[in-house]
Amino acid sequence: MLKVKKVREEEKEGAGMIDRKEALFREALADCVEPVAGIHALLDRASAAGMRAAVVTNAPRINAESMLRAACLDGRLTELVIGEECTRPKPDPEPYREAMRRLGATPSRSVAFEHSRSGLRAARAAGALVFGLTTGLSAAELLQAGAHHAIPDFTSPALAAALATMEAGSA
Repeated sequence: MLKVKKVREEEKEGAGMIDRKEALFREALADCVEPVAGIHALLDRASAAGMRAAVVTNAPRINAESMLRAACLDGRLTELVIGEECTRPKPDPEPYREAMRRLGATPSRSVAFEHSRSGLRAARAAGALVFGLTTGLSAAELLQAGAHHAIPDFTSPALAAALATMEAGSA
C-alpha cells in the first residue's frame, strides 16, 4: 500500500510540474510569438475566396488558444480541433477528419500545413494536400514523413502554385 501511495504522490508532483511549465510557456508567449511569414495574407486569400480555416493540434486547448492570441490569429480561424479532445489524437487522421467535417470540406479540397512527423502522417492519411513547414524539420525529413511539398513559410511560390491549381479546379 505504501508503494501505491508513493506512486500517486509522484504522479501528482509530476502533473504539478507540467502545469507550471505550461503556465510559464503561456506567460512567455506575449513576448516572443511571431507568426510564420505569410500566414495573414494566406488567411486573407482564403477568406476572400469564401474558404474557412481550422487549426488541428495536439497541444492542450489553453496553450493553442494562447498561441493564436499571441500571434494575432484568434478569430481568423473558424475551428480549433484539439487532439486530446478527439477519440484518437495525431498521428491518427481523426483530428483532421473532424476539422474537415466541421468545415464542410472534402479531403480533395483540403490543405494542411504541418511541422511534425505525427501531424504529417495524420494529415496525409486524412487525404489532405500536405505542406510541411521547415520550421523544425528539414525539407527531406518532412517529405520522408509524408509531406507532398516542403516550404519555409506561407510566402512560398510552391504554395501559391498549388493553391492556384486547386482554385482553378473548383471554378
